Amino acid sequence: MGIRDGLRRLIEVRPSPRRWPIATGAAIALAVPALAFTLAGEPALGLVASNGAFLTLHLGDRPAAQRARRLPFVAAGLFAGAALAALAAPVPVLGTLVLAGIALAAAVLTLGYRAGPPGSVFFVMVPGIIGSLVAPRSLGGAGDDPLVVLGVLAVGLAFAYLVVLAPLALPAVRARSRDAGPPAPLRFALTDESRIVLARVAVAIVLATAVSIPLGLHRSYWVLVTVVAVLQSGVLRRLTALRATHRILGTVLGAGIFLVLALAGPDGVLLVLALAALQYVVELLVVRHYGLALVFITPLALLVAARAPGTDAPGLAAERIVDTGMGAAIAVLVLAVEFALERRAARTGADGHAPLS
Repeated sequence: MGIRDGLRRLIEVRPSPRRWPIATGAAIALAVPALAFTLAGEPALGLVASNGAFLTLHLGDRPAAQRARRLPFVAAGLFAGAALAALAAPVPVLGTLVLAGIALAAAVLTLGYRAGPPGSVFFVMVPGIIGSLVAPRSLGGAGDDPLVVLGVLAVGLAFAYLVVLAPLALPAVRARSRDAGPPAPLRFALTDESRIVLARVAVAIVLATAVSIPLGLHRSYWVLVTVVAVLQSGVLRRLTALRATHRILGTVLGAGIFLVLALAGPDGVLLVLALAALQYVVELLVVRHYGLALVFITPLALLVAARAPGTDAPGLAAERIVDTGMGAAIAVLVLAVEFALERRAARTGADGHAPLS
């Protein structure tokens, strides 16, 4: 792939199936519980509940009835990961180690059960966010009550599930689900390609954990999210490296948008509406152009993080850029080492596999 072809791939907008139903559901699942808690005088808890909206992004290519059967397992996984992170967060280093274990387990399960996009990303992100909220302030956390935080997350997940169920009230949706037939039985199986992806993810998780432990759980979870998001995308190295580039550029541009929004200082209902709008745009764009979606994902994540008392917006944006750069660099390093080993094996005749270019 030459420079011109690489630049073309960098800016290429891909065709996409209709995304507005998923985008609408995600925006509603974020906005309604967040607004309810905000109007009740607990805006911070509203932001916790908004994490439940990530449930609506899973299994989006399946018929509604199939999603209704399978999403409770996804919700249970998200909540279990969050509970484990909450238990480990008060102990220095342990919180990051547990989160790394969650990331690896999520990668194994989502690849083995062929869950599809968004894969294991939110199984890492949600526990990371919850762990950061309940970790003591001395460790960089918010020091929130873990039982309250987990209870509110459960409310958000339950509402998100209701949002997914709502279309089944329409006869046409039920008919399409019947025509699609029952879902295939769940069977765990790793293909040759998924084993390659899993090996990359596992190595990257180990490196990301070792490098990010000194940063604290509130930052190390984003390094882990980055390596997982980049490497789980597929087996082809060039496309995976392109995703890393999108991640970095999108984060830098998105951090700039966040700083502009932070100057405006949206709060309360306005903040919730801004977050819902960002979530909607992200889901419309994420299939067409991953980097462009990151431009809106970044301010969404940073606006939530900036709600902590005494947060320095420019410092927070800089941290997010550095953490993303670290995660992307680790992902690319893993690909580069794999490529070097593959070339070496090819020279010695020890490997008969086709190159993963």
